[in-house]
Amino acid sequence: MKLPKDVRMVVYDYALTYETVQTSRPPLLSVCHQIREEGSPTFFRINEFNIRCERSSGQESRQPKIRRDTLPWLEMIGSSQVENLRHLLLHNKARAQPYRVDLSCGDTSTWSVAGRGHDHSLPSCPRKEFQTRGAILADMREFGAEWLLPYLTSLRMTELIKSMEEAIQRTQKGMCLFADQCGHGKSVKPSIKCTEMVVRAFAAMMERSGFD
Repeated sequence: MKLPKDVRMVVYDYALTYETVQTSRPPLLSVCHQIREEGSPTFFRINEFNIRCERSSGQESRQPKIRRDTLPWLEMIGSSQVENLRHLLLHNKARAQPYRVDLSCGDTSTWSVAGRGHDHSLPSCPRKEFQTRGAILADMREFGAEWLLPYLTSLRMTELIKSMEEAIQRTQKGMCLFADQCGHGKSVKPSIKCTEMVVRAFAAMMERSGFD
């Protein structure tokens, strides 16, 4: 800890960067109070965190469910660190394509989805295989029936375009509310309640969409 703080911050950038994070803190942040206080904002700002949703069952609830371990995790890390969250990887069920969300960007057409192979396996390096929904929609419109994602071949192109447009519109409402309350761009400061709102917007989209 004798290093200057600016040097320590560079070390945190390297030591606390992971491809994706579940819901646990890395061992480095447990070394001492000072490292935890200095390194936690970097850890939560630069990494991508897996968030999983569950489908509503029967008529017991029309509200999309967030996995029971997600909200306690948000509460456990605390509102001061939730403010540093920027990148989420949202999942709806085991075989669904995960969506990559940047909380600092209010345009949900930039949400990107991971492409799967013909065997439905996810890419080994998902960071290189994601494509934004806006780009997917543009390809659909430009190439028509000649352009089909492997997991969507059973649907007509017009239905795919309509489904994607509606999915973007539904999630856009949630992100607009999020931006109104938490800001956007570099000034964004997510709250527990608003992060939950974004995840619920995603879950609602997946329940109504043909893209899962």
